[in-house]
Amino acid sequence: MKKSTKKFCLIKATVYPCDVLITTADDKDLFRYIEKNKHYKLTEEEKKHLSDWHGNGRTTRLLGGQIIVRLRPSKTKIGIDLAILAHELFHVLMATGEYLNIKISDDSEEAFAYYQGWLIKQALLFYGP
Repeated sequence: MKKSTKKFCLIKATVYPCDVLITTADDKDLFRYIEKNKHYKLTEEEKKHLSDWHGNGRTTRLLGGQIIVRLRPSKTKIGIDLAILAHELFHVLMATGEYLNIKISDDSEEAFAYYQGWLIKQALLFYGP
């Protein structure tokens, strides 16, 4: 199977109000994509925060509510590491909950679990075989 060369997986908001952008793009391409396609002007602080990552993944919520998941390309069949994707999507859940002022609890955990499953499915539809 050929590894994906797609750089931008935009998961549009449905139930929750935050779009999620999963990307393997470098800083320059990411900033251009956000400002051109999302019509959102990044602040210098947001650019610095998006650029400041040293591991294999990083999740950032912009001031406008958009959530950016950055992944390093990997040598897997689909070009991303699924364990790192799942890890970062947990951060998406936390950022979405924080944005909506909802904490994970016995009353909300099922909704968060369904949302994480849905996010993973959307990403796999984009990156998958």
